[in-house]
Amino acid sequence: MLRVWSVSGAELAFPAGDVTDVQALKNQIREQWGIPVSIQAFLHNQHRLDLSQKLDKPMELQLVQESFHSTSPNRRLLDLELIEYAATTGNDEVARRLLDAGADKDCRCQDGETVLIRSAAAGHVGIVRLLLGRSASVDLSRSDGKTALTCSCQNQFVEVSRLLLQVRASPYKVDSGGKTPLHHAARKGCVETVVLLLQFNAGCVDLSSGWRTSTPLMDACRAGHVEAARLLLRADANPGLCDAYGRTALHHAAHGGRSQSSGRTALLNALREGHVKATRLLLQAGACPDVCDASGMTPLHHAALGGRPEMITALLEHGANKDFQSQNSGRTALLYALRQGHVEATRLLLQAGACPDVCDAYGMT
Repeated sequence: MLRVWSVSGAELAFPAGDVTDVQALKNQIREQWGIPVSIQAFLHNQHRLDLSQKLDKPMELQLVQESFHSTSPNRRLLDLELIEYAATTGNDEVARRLLDAGADKDCRCQDGETVLIRSAAAGHVGIVRLLLGRSASVDLSRSDGKTALTCSCQNQFVEVSRLLLQVRASPYKVDSGGKTPLHHAARKGCVETVVLLLQFNAGCVDLSSGWRTSTPLMDACRAGHVEAARLLLRADANPGLCDAYGRTALHHAAHGGRSQSSGRTALLNALREGHVKATRLLLQAGACPDVCDASGMTPLHHAALGGRPEMITALLEHGANKDFQSQNSGRTALLYALRQGHVEATRLLLQAGACPDVCDAYGMT
């Protein structure tokens, strides 16, 4: 039977049969007791055991904890365990012990990622708080230019972002793609993070860089995140700025993606909310008038269903397909207008040449 005694003299209990050698024993003790592998050593009959020592017979082991002086070449083992294990898995206790043992709070892995960046990118609030309490450098960046704040904003970890901003992490840092933390938050549509960044420094609301010279507002519009765009506009984001191709935020909204839940583009949102001017601006900017939402309906279907003559006129002027049949019911805009009794909408569609003989999925004209 394997028995292990701690430095204090207490026996460390763990499931029998789970360890076969010293390396496995170290991993088990780290997992169960929070003692880092790199500071563990085992003595048997006053002799130190190496990692490959088999533990396949009854033994009594004494656990001792290594200490590392400032010039010890083995200190790098502490750094590696801090970034490759503690920061990756979010083990607060192991991280604390490693830092107490002398691990570098700003240690980096091969791509230049610091322990703070990795912890922030993974959303490990406890370790981020621990590192900030040890005065870790907050604005260091990895090889792609991303800082801890950039990563937490990109991955939508609001509490981590708040902690970093509270210790004055810079919201102006630009990564290798020309993006600030606000660009990433806007592109992901993370409203809480956008609000947080604007609260701490709204001055970066129009910051643009990179080969596209895209602003956060453009990124939000391109991705179809209406609420994020609304927040940026309220913070005085300039909708008239152009990117490297001369496109404004409006152009990006016109060609932007759909939301996952409804399939609505910026054009569909403007139309459904009754914003005639916005609808016309989006169409003028090149928004496709025939894009379907998740229910298989085009903007013209919605305009006819809602009895909106101005919207119907604008859509027809920009080439909307007047006889397009909705994917679910097979109905045209004319059929929707007729079924709802919208006389003016029906008249406009007939004047535009809508076919009155198209049948829906149920054989009805």
